[in-house]
Amino acid sequence: MIKPSLSNYSSPIFLVPKTGGAFLAAVDFMMLNKCISVESVFLPDVHSAFHWFAKAEYFTTLDLN
Repeated sequence: MIKPSLSNYSSPIFLVPKTGGAFLAAVDFMMLNKCISVESVFLPDVHSAFHWFAKAEYFTTLDLN
């Protein structure tokens, strides 16, 4: 069921015609981006990172990234 939303976090959806007659759903997130605040966290220095990883036994590529 599709119904109108009055939420501050809603985003309009548009149907964009593709070549060949099909349509593509596109979402405009500009209004949502205005409502969200970005929190940044500083990366630790190398010595702190080695201290945190000193007792670790297993690493994944996600941990190292």
